[in-house]
Amino acid sequence: MSFASVERTPDLRNFVVEPDVALTGEAQPEHIVLIIGESLSRRHCSLYGYDRSTNPRLQQMANDGQLFVMHDALAAYTSTIPCFKAMMTGFADESEMWYERTTLLALMRAAGYRIEWLSNQSAKGLSDNVVGRFAELADTSVFVGNKMAGLNRRDLDEELIPIARQTLANGAARTFHLIHLMGSHAKYEHRYPQHFTPFSAADYPERPDHQRQTVAAYDNSVAYNDSVVSQLMRLYDESEAVVFYLSDHGQDIFVSQNGYFGHGNQNDSISSRVSREIPFVVHATPLYAERFPDRIEALRQGLYDNFRSENLIDILLQTASAEWLRE
Repeated sequence: MSFASVERTPDLRNFVVEPDVALTGEAQPEHIVLIIGESLSRRHCSLYGYDRSTNPRLQQMANDGQLFVMHDALAAYTSTIPCFKAMMTGFADESEMWYERTTLLALMRAAGYRIEWLSNQSAKGLSDNVVGRFAELADTSVFVGNKMAGLNRRDLDEELIPIARQTLANGAARTFHLIHLMGSHAKYEHRYPQHFTPFSAADYPERPDHQRQTVAAYDNSVAYNDSVVSQLMRLYDESEAVVFYLSDHGQDIFVSQNGYFGHGNQNDSISSRVSREIPFVVHATPLYAERFPDRIEALRQGLYDNFRSENLIDILLQTASAEWLRE
């Protein structure tokens, strides 16, 4: 396909309509943080019972009562672009006029939050990619991965940690931080430092030879993601903040077919299901827990179990003590 034949994504700034948002009168947390991972299947998360220790840091946070694990989260689709449309608009359908819908960013701004978008993905693509277009709606955006080197690039998610730290230090009274990772995006072996290899092909003797190296690389990417996400969460521990982490979608890692790994096939019921199974966890800082004890208790009771990614807008608005007055 030539560049000229690619349909360009509309500039969403041309369609912004200020939504009607009402504050509920409850206190608003100082910082709301959304970390969006990439291609991470909860079937490969030890937080969810996987038999390799791929989430040791997040598991420790959960053991200490500092992380709430939601046990039935599903992505709307099996690939990034439609998943982002669902998360950013609250609709799990791809209508031709999706770009005219109210966005999460517009709603959070109407609730009184300054929006900072930090990303290790690329801002531009062949068609000015959808994710980059959403990022343009933020008050500020930083793309450390804007190098246009495709999936072979090795820009590591840890590059976002000092940027997030500085953004937090310079932040306004109320901020909404959206942090977008490369996570476990294929090529899996490029998503972690070369020296970071807790798993090797030899650790999977129960699997066929052709699967072992791929599974080891994928699990290494999940373990590295665990390190990055836990460090990002800890940046907020001295402030009043609640941090949500979820992946945009998962992967089908030799589940539907013996020889296949990658994005799920929407038309295959097994492949679609497993690649939509995502981790969804919430970290509440001590100051947040002190100010919002009722919300902490609700999290303990599994408030967001049975989560679907198109519900993200409602959850974040509830967290901001705001309500979207839909027409």
